[in-house]
Amino acid sequence: MAARQNSRDGSAQRGTWRWGWGTSLVGQIGLLVALAGVIVWGAYSRRHTVATGIADILHYYEAALDFLAATTWTARLQAALQWAPLHPMALALVIRWCGAEWTYFLGPFYAWGVLVGLSAWSWRISGDYRGGLLTLLASSAALLFGFSENVNFILYPFRETFSFLFLVSGICATIWAYPGTGRGHYVLLLWAGCSYVLAAAVREPAILALSGAVVFVVFQPGRSLRSRGGDVLVLLSPLLVALLALGMVFAGTGILASRQFSGWQSMTAGQTLDAWWGLLSTYFRWLIHWLGFWGSLCSAVGLLWLARRNRPAALMLVVSVLSVVALYATFAFYPRYALSIGLFFLPLAGLGLWRIVLAAGWLAGRVHRRLEELVVPVVALLLLGYCGVKIHRLPPGAVSPAQLKIFRTELHRRLESGEKVLTDARSRLLNEVLLVYFGIEPRTSLSAPRLGEPPQSCLFLKPANEDAVIRAKLVAAPVTLELGIMRYADVEELVHENGAPALIGLGTGEYRWCRVQPWSRKQVEEAFAPADIIRGLLWLDFQESDEMAGRIVKIVDEGGAAVAEYPVGAGNGLIPFAVDGGRVQQGGRVRVESSSLLPARLVVRPDSPQAASYFVLEVGRRPSILKWLERPTGIAPGEKWAATFFDAARFRLPAPRGLTTKTPSLAILLEPRHPRKQLVEFRYQQSGADDLVLTNSIERQRFWQEIPLLFSSGEEAAVVDLTLNVPPDWPNHFRVVGLSVRLVEKPPAP
Repeated sequence: MAARQNSRDGSAQRGTWRWGWGTSLVGQIGLLVALAGVIVWGAYSRRHTVATGIADILHYYEAALDFLAATTWTARLQAALQWAPLHPMALALVIRWCGAEWTYFLGPFYAWGVLVGLSAWSWRISGDYRGGLLTLLASSAALLFGFSENVNFILYPFRETFSFLFLVSGICATIWAYPGTGRGHYVLLLWAGCSYVLAAAVREPAILALSGAVVFVVFQPGRSLRSRGGDVLVLLSPLLVALLALGMVFAGTGILASRQFSGWQSMTAGQTLDAWWGLLSTYFRWLIHWLGFWGSLCSAVGLLWLARRNRPAALMLVVSVLSVVALYATFAFYPRYALSIGLFFLPLAGLGLWRIVLAAGWLAGRVHRRLEELVVPVVALLLLGYCGVKIHRLPPGAVSPAQLKIFRTELHRRLESGEKVLTDARSRLLNEVLLVYFGIEPRTSLSAPRLGEPPQSCLFLKPANEDAVIRAKLVAAPVTLELGIMRYADVEELVHENGAPALIGLGTGEYRWCRVQPWSRKQVEEAFAPADIIRGLLWLDFQESDEMAGRIVKIVDEGGAAVAEYPVGAGNGLIPFAVDGGRVQQGGRVRVESSSLLPARLVVRPDSPQAASYFVLEVGRRPSILKWLERPTGIAPGEKWAATFFDAARFRLPAPRGLTTKTPSLAILLEPRHPRKQLVEFRYQQSGADDLVLTNSIERQRFWQEIPLLFSSGEEAAVVDLTLNVPPDWPNHFRVVGLSVRLVEKPPAP
């Protein structure tokens, strides 16, 4: 009867629970360590990777590599202090001693220690080994699998888990310091203070959790005011030393050298109290969602029980939560930040689960004594099984060591000495691999070459499928990297000896090996298909080649018979050529001779090659389309929308070469910024032609307008001016979505 009473209130001694691995303390500790290891390393075996493509992790690696590359201690400090210094320094040491691949094993070791520490804390507070065991399993389930991204946050080289390890060390040392006295008591308090400072040296907001430890010390019962004051001083002494050291360092480097501080300052600038309350509520809503019904219930039960049995410990956790969440609510919400707050709920949830399971066991024991002994093992096995199922369902990691080995071999084979590497800015996985494992900082754009100098040759890894850029949260560039390169250079796609495309895989992403070469030809011959002739026009893009060069363009059919020949006296960019599709039904070839260098690829299709057939001016546009725009059109080469206007615009359209029985027209696709039920007159003017007035309602999202073009004999382009009477109370603009030159049948002669 006494044993059953002890079981209900949690004060059972070691040995009263038959499932506690006997009376061996070593066996009980070994079981906790083994269970934590099985769960953590089981999850990591599924998610193991050598790169993630996550921007935040790449920032830490950049700081670590800067630290390794620095030649003076001042430079090393400045590199490490881009962020809180301990995490980049830990990465740097592992990279130096073991290699970058081994940095991905740090997270699992940290997580292992965190779970064991949480279980030890609950074991100490509850006085019952079962409390520690259930806390370990509940914390594993919540911390690793409570949210879809948690397993990445915990096991990959983010800062959180490293910081958690020191925080758990701090709260454990604080608890163990009482009710002791003497040297051991002060050593534990000093250890706790150092742990909180080290946690902040990994992630700065962690220092606010020290407020919870201070409250725990201040509210200790049975100790004099002088004794508590001394304890607080010992606890805070590592922080005072750290602040003094930071003051000396920042006096030399400047506090704004920290990207974390400058980022926090920019994000909090102008924030209101209402916004702070909104973010605060968002964090707590996320925490409730993360814990779920049972987690929230267990946390509430645990808090109530702890408030009764150990009020200072309850206050420590509550104050830590409130301090950290108050800071995070000042600038932004991220699930990873919320996890830093949720850490302090895990001991409460574990204690609450322990109390609920003991209560269930007591009820079961009233039916049969053996049932009471089975409740804890059954719940533990259910939690362990839940973790096993979650581990089994985890998707594999991004990049395997085998893929990295193949990539290393291929890169060394293809990269020439001194050659730069070009990549898409959105290929973050690839960019991380290049930087961390090869020390190559890839270029993500190709600048215009200096006048008279050709662009340098470089290796280009072009995305070959969606997964090659899927990890990025960047908005797609207005002009793709390949199209930007082709303004000044050729992109040569490399092939294997058997002629197959040269591809390389990282994770599920594939990349095409290419080489960027300066233009080297004055004669180009290129095949085209019948589908390349759209509405009677074959489009050639002369890019940024010499616009004053003399050129001869010849069209021949599949058999080599001449179809048409066009002299091009001036101009570059997009130029249309009228081609009789009936004479090249099986396709043909275009031959271009020029007095200056030419791109290797000339034939292009409109971005929308269907019946509409137009070139877009939004994301994905060709740079040459901007040559069709002139002021007062609002021209923005680097923005999503390249062309906008309010009440006036001007377009310069290239003349189709070889016109015979058809007449050209300008087709323009417009989008009002804010549609409304309103009629607007659009007046188009050309030299030598009558004005054309079109009336459109701007309530539609997009609408087409088509205007006949008049070209004088020998004229290379036609200028079209557009004016319109916008509503006086409509403070907005129009976007030019697409432009095209089309051919229409000439009206019969009168």
